Amino acid sequence: MHLGSALYMRLLYVSDHRFIKSKSGEIYTTGQMSEKYFNRFKGYFKFVTVTGICEEENENNKNKMVEKVNTNSAFVKFHLIESKGTVLGKIIAIRNIKKEYKQLIKHHDRVATKAPSLIIRFVSKIACKHQVPYLIEMVGCPWDALWNHGLKGKIIAPFVRHTVKKSLETAPYVVYVTNYFLQKRYPTNGIHTNCSNVSLTNFSDSALDMRLRKQNSSDLNKKTIIGTTGAINVKYKGQQYVIEALGALKKEGFVNFEYQIVGGGDKSYLSSIAEHNGVKNQVKFLGSIPHAQIHDWLDKLDVYAQPSVTEGLPRSLIEAMSRGLPAIGSNVGGIPELLDEECIFNKKSINAIKKLLIDMRGNKLQYYAKRNYNEAKKYDKLLIEERRNHILEKFSSKKQIGDKRE
Repeated sequence: MHLGSALYMRLLYVSDHRFIKSKSGEIYTTGQMSEKYFNRFKGYFKFVTVTGICEEENENNKNKMVEKVNTNSAFVKFHLIESKGTVLGKIIAIRNIKKEYKQLIKHHDRVATKAPSLIIRFVSKIACKHQVPYLIEMVGCPWDALWNHGLKGKIIAPFVRHTVKKSLETAPYVVYVTNYFLQKRYPTNGIHTNCSNVSLTNFSDSALDMRLRKQNSSDLNKKTIIGTTGAINVKYKGQQYVIEALGALKKEGFVNFEYQIVGGGDKSYLSSIAEHNGVKNQVKFLGSIPHAQIHDWLDKLDVYAQPSVTEGLPRSLIEAMSRGLPAIGSNVGGIPELLDEECIFNKKSINAIKKLLIDMRGNKLQYYAKRNYNEAKKYDKLLIEERRNHILEKFSSKKQIGDKRE
């Protein structure tokens, strides 16, 4: 680590991330923005100031409170702007954000932000104006995310894609979570690296051995258990297409499939799809499972499915692969970077999913098990951190052209 810079460097991490203040006054993140997420910057910066929007807890958002934020941390300081949660309140919050962020950027030595975001262009322009080097973490494709999110998403998708693309082109530092997908769509002329936001620490050769023994003794007539992890109240996760594929298989006489879905949310939509396709007894909703028990569940599956309509680099798929689990996935985001091309299907293609599920009972299961296990090893935490540390050392260095900090 570049400990010399850590003695004085102040990092501003600019985001429009939503935080929620509970009725007891505690702050909760609605995603990854916890103190643990920002520990990656330790050793390079004296402290990190994290910006965001804070809403009061209510009936609509209380289920989105993921993790309590440590507001007394010496290293991570949260600078949150209050919003009432209404449309007008959010507009006012964005206006206040721009006003306050201008001042914050001027009083920090480095700026980092995450894309896609509606404020990314604003942040990059202000940082350039004040000659503050900045870094963008590119975590997903705004076009895919918005285009598959209703009419409103389709209207703003071209604008957001253009904004993000222009911002990435001129960014001095970029960290992509994919190996090539996002790099191809949103290229940069700056210093960049691929550094997944997924890193694993628990690899077990015994899990692969157990998988191979299970496959070696398998019976083609036994039930094939498929699994997917993901929220069940959003359509872009794509579980409905696997359910429809089971319905198509049933019409052809294939009924020895069971689909287990792990994830929280309202199951009424997916339940209706299962009932309409006559496979309600083949679809099991397991709800949320503690992460400590996920490996036990994965080891009971025969095939993992990632049928997303939009995706970055899915952690759930990599975790499944780390257990030597054969998998199929849609041709979106970083999924094709992870799986053998024979295991990829066009998004929303019921026929392609149906064919792959039949093929997944064949002789290549052991090949897929070994191949997926070895591919998942590329996401070992130590390898990921080595690449991240390399670019952070450059980013935090005092010797940068145009840096006004002495």
